Amino acid sequence: MKIEIIKENESAEETIKFMDAHRNWSIEMQQYKLSKKEQKEHDNALLKDCKIYQRGVFLIIEYKNIIHFWENINSRYRYFEKAIHLMQIDRDAKWKTLKRLISFRQAIRETEVNCMGYLEDLLSEDKELTFKTYQEFMRLARKHDVKHHGIHTF
Repeated sequence: MKIEIIKENESAEETIKFMDAHRNWSIEMQQYKLSKKEQKEHDNALLKDCKIYQRGVFLIIEYKNIIHFWENINSRYRYFEKAIHLMQIDRDAKWKTLKRLISFRQAIRETEVNCMGYLEDLLSEDKELTFKTYQEFMRLARKHDVKHHGIHTF
């Protein structure tokens, strides 16, 4: 998938200001300022309906003009980019949602940081990611997450 690049030379500070203005986030509540119905709609938004792009040094995903996740592309840990490519978001499927992509990114991070090997065992860029394979990967990653943190963090 080719990711659109917007304002490639924009400073990180300017991009952060842009992202802060488009988050609709309650710092006090640590959640989006959305009704339960709106939150469910955003969580279940199909990736084909989301906008994924690079702005400055950040890879960003937004839905209905609200930014839901970003990651610095200059980091040596580019889990969001890896999640986008492994999920093959240019191949449409009803199970590929905003919330699942973000959770997938977190699971990839958890397994890579802790050298669990699930990524290499289950996922491959040259093989289509099925919902069944996604579920198996997430099950293993969450199992390790609970063991490592005592709770689910994604």
